[in-house]
Amino acid sequence: MNVEARLSSLQGFCFAAGSLFALVAVVAGAVGAHLVASDSVDAGRWQTANQYHFYHSLALLLVGSLWPYLRQSSFMLWGVFVCFCAGIFGFSVTLYIRVAFPGTGFAEMVSPVTPMGGMLLMFGWLILFLAVIWRFIQQTRVAGRSEL
Repeated sequence: MNVEARLSSLQGFCFAAGSLFALVAVVAGAVGAHLVASDSVDAGRWQTANQYHFYHSLALLLVGSLWPYLRQSSFMLWGVFVCFCAGIFGFSVTLYIRVAFPGTGFAEMVSPVTPMGGMLLMFGWLILFLAVIWRFIQQTRVAGRSEL
């Protein structure tokens, strides 16, 4: 498989994952609005989980849109994809579980995963930033050579 085909398949993964995660975020938001008491601490946790879930679903769509522009950094963008997907599960899904099953052994078991998921989301943004900077540096070098 040539580079262009691999890039387009990775771009497709980003679009598919972003779309599916966004759908699940909307469903989770509706479930939370109807089943979680609005004045409880759990409502705040659910809302935070849902916001980060939705933001990073849209971020996956953004990453898919950036594939053609950042193709020299495709390895880094693959890392962004993995960090965002794993981060959504690690952060948002564990918060959903903690709210849906409070005080259970399962909720206690996934509790330590939540901050790790948040770190993965942050690493994803850091890697995306580095990919954009790398692209800018490469573009500047090419433009500098053409002026000589």
